[in-house]
Amino acid sequence: MAATPTEYPDFITEESPGGGGQSFDAENKSGGIMPAGSPAAIHQSGVGVISAGAADNSRPGVGLVLAAAGDGEAATVVTEGPMSLDDWIEVTGTEFLAARATYYLGLDPGTLTTVPPEASSQIAQVIGWAISPTTLLIQIDSPLEL
Repeated sequence: MAATPTEYPDFITEESPGGGGQSFDAENKSGGIMPAGSPAAIHQSGVGVISAGAADNSRPGVGLVLAAAGDGEAATVVTEGPMSLDDWIEVTGTEFLAARATYYLGLDPGTLTTVPPEASSQIAQVIGWAISPTTLLIQIDSPLEL
């Protein structure tokens, strides 16, 4: 049986399908596919993006990839505002977002979690909040090195 999402107030307008906030385009330099919804970090060269992860303090998140992008392809990175996906499983491990949960940069590059990291040398970084089962309100905090 498929999971049924909980209903939340509709904060998304017709003008904001997928990503309704600020964004930029950059080349995916991760060496693989960056799935839709995965957190992105600026590549060490300063040009392009790679998958962000809390286990590496040199990779804080700057936004979420709007649509899957292969290595070398252009990726649109949403930096703030609402972002909707029908299925968040590749990024969170669950099809739907947890009700009103805060989402943090995950330990594994390209993932989000509802549990903030706690080990030294990791970074804790809020990426956004679930405002519906399929929509994350992206509001990225500065990373805090633990």
